[in-house]
Amino acid sequence: MEEQLSRQARIDINQTTALVCEKCGNDTFQEQYKWRKISALISPTGKEARTPIQIWVCTKCGEMSIDLVPLELRGLVVPVKLS
Repeated sequence: MEEQLSRQARIDINQTTALVCEKCGNDTFQEQYKWRKISALISPTGKEARTPIQIWVCTKCGEMSIDLVPLELRGLVVPVKLS
């Protein structure tokens, strides 16, 4: 990770904005995945396949953060709440 940071421009963390859960205000999230099935008709291999979509859920209330889903995938992901 240090190597990755050294390749990027140095950013003062004090000039950034924390991302928080829209529901409870918590600022920690856990990585989860939703899965999508790819039809053989549109698959590059001609075979049915599956692909993961990475999502992040609040560690306090379980609400999914739509802000952390890439813009091009937001229409595919329905918000979830982990019990």
